[in-house]
Amino acid sequence: MSEALKAIAATGNLAYNKLQPDAQRGIAGSIALELILGAVSSDKPHDLETELNKLSEYVDKIQAALKAR
Repeated sequence: MSEALKAIAATGNLAYNKLQPDAQRGIAGSIALELILGAVSSDKPHDLETELNKLSEYVDKIQAALKAR
């Protein structure tokens, strides 16, 4: 299990929502970086620079998904 997923599992949904905003952003950022790593490591072509330029957008979407739970 990735470190990002371990962080989510360790905090649980309710605890995640009680974390400080910067801690929530950090967890979401870790998840986004794991997804980018998976994408650029896959057989399908992905440009690392393009994916990293979208990092903030990905983090925003992940945070919204985690808060919606």
